[in-house]
Amino acid sequence: MSETMINIVFIGSFVLAAAIGGFLGFGKSLKVATHGIVGAIISVALCVLFGGGLMAANPINGLIDRLNEYFANLWGFLGVIRLGTIIYFICLFLIFQVLRIIIVNIIKQVTEADLKAVKILNKVGGALFLATFAFFFCMIILAGVWFIEGQGWVENPMAIFKGTFIEVLYINNPLVG
Repeated sequence: MSETMINIVFIGSFVLAAAIGGFLGFGKSLKVATHGIVGAIISVALCVLFGGGLMAANPINGLIDRLNEYFANLWGFLGVIRLGTIIYFICLFLIFQVLRIIIVNIIKQVTEADLKAVKILNKVGGALFLATFAFFFCMIILAGVWFIEGQGWVENPMAIFKGTFIEVLYINNPLVG
């Protein structure tokens, strides 16, 4: 496949994502993009970002310490794995899941109001959001290829994309520093 054809297909995929996003609108695009495994990944990322800081707060830290001590007294192994901390992060994950669903549904309802200006913004926002989401997903895939290449599992996996826009993104991917 020629470099030009690869570039056309690559850019065409973003145009297609934008068209689908424009058709769905921002609210439905957001709901589709944050549903399923992506929503769980978002909640895990929020747990990592905020879990430690929240755990340092005195009331929460005291509760976790009491839980860890209680479980350690029940069975020593439960103290080793710090079951109280595990329960804390499971509860935090569930809280973030519920908050994510509530926020997405509120945004979906607001962006689907029956006003002409809101409908136009909804369609434009959906196109921009889904195209950006597809681009970010592409960057994550390229970061995965970079990781695989760095491990020595595959030699020169990007050779087929030499001279294309994909190669430029691969070389300048901010996710791999």
